Amino acid sequence: MVALSVKGEVTLTYPTVEFFCLKVLNLSSDKTFGVSTNSGLDYGLQEVSMTAVPQALREGFHKALVEAG
Repeated sequence: MVALSVKGEVTLTYPTVEFFCLKVLNLSSDKTFGVSTNSGLDYGLQEVSMTAVPQALREGFHKALVEAG
């Protein structure tokens, strides 16, 4: 089975053979593909929000991407 998560928290499932017969658009190869998220910081972190936090996020994202291959 192939499960695709789409916007709105909907999951579409297809038998694998049926999925490979579909003519799907690979959005990750299109220049319009993007991922968005909203996040926030506690007011107590304002002092480091423009220095240490961005660096920690960069390092964390880089590490996760390297580990994911």
